Amino acid sequence: MPAEILTQFIQAARKCGFTTSELGSIDNDPILLLERSGGETSPTISISAGIHGDEPAPVTSLLNLFQSGYFQPDVHWRVFPLLNPSGYRLRTRENRDGIDLNRDFLDTQSSEITALKARIDSLSPPDISLCLHEDWEAAGFYLYSLHERQAEKAGKRVLQRVSQIAPIETANQIDGNPARDGLLLPLEFIRNDTLSDGWPEAIYLYRRSPHLHMTLESPSSLPFADRVKMHETAIDAAIEFYLTALHPKRRETE
Repeated sequence: MPAEILTQFIQAARKCGFTTSELGSIDNDPILLLERSGGETSPTISISAGIHGDEPAPVTSLLNLFQSGYFQPDVHWRVFPLLNPSGYRLRTRENRDGIDLNRDFLDTQSSEITALKARIDSLSPPDISLCLHEDWEAAGFYLYSLHERQAEKAGKRVLQRVSQIAPIETANQIDGNPARDGLLLPLEFIRNDTLSDGWPEAIYLYRRSPHLHMTLESPSSLPFADRVKMHETAIDAAIEFYLTALHPKRRETE
C-alpha cells in the first residue's frame, strides 16, 4: 500500500542524505519530492514514477536504488517516487477521480498535477529527466528519447544495455508513433503547437526547457522482478550517457 512504500522511501532517502518534502497529499498519502544537492557544477537529474497507479515496477526500482546507495553525491537529485498514490492504492491507471494524470499537464484538473507543476515551475530546469512507465500491450522494453542532437545516440545506448537482460520491443508503431528497435524519437511531435489536450509529463518538462529526456517503458507481461531490473538498468545507462557524453564539466576532466 502507498503508506508502507512511502515510509520506506523516506527512511532510505534520509539515510542517503536526501531531504523530503510534500507537494500535497491524497487520502493522507503524501506526494513526495526526495532531493539532494550536489556541488556547484553538479548536473540536475529528475526522475519520476508511479503517475499511473497500475505500473508498480518503476516505483520499486527507485526504492531499490535508494536502498542500495545508488544515488552518487556529486549530482543534484530530484526524485518523485510515487505521483499517483490513490491509483497505486486502487491499482488503477487513473487516480481516485478517474483522471489519467499523465494526460493532465495542459488543461490541468487534478490536485496531484496542479501541485507537481507548481513545484516544477519553482525549480531550475533539469539537465536530464526520466519518466518511468510500464506498457500492458508491449512485448519488450522501449523508450522515447528527446534531445536536440543526441536523442538517437542516447536512446540506442540505453536500449543496448537493457537488451543484455531483457527483450526489446519490435513493433514498428507504438501508440501511433513510428518506432524502430524499441526507440521512438518524437521531437517534432513534442514541438507541435497544435496539440490541444492530453499533454503527458514528458511534453510539459521538455517544452518548459529542452534537455535530455527519456520516457522508459517496461512490458507488464513479463515477471515483476524482470521489469524492476529493466528500469534499474535503463536509469543507470541513461545517466551514464548524460554524464559522459553531454555534461560539460565531466567532459573537461576526461
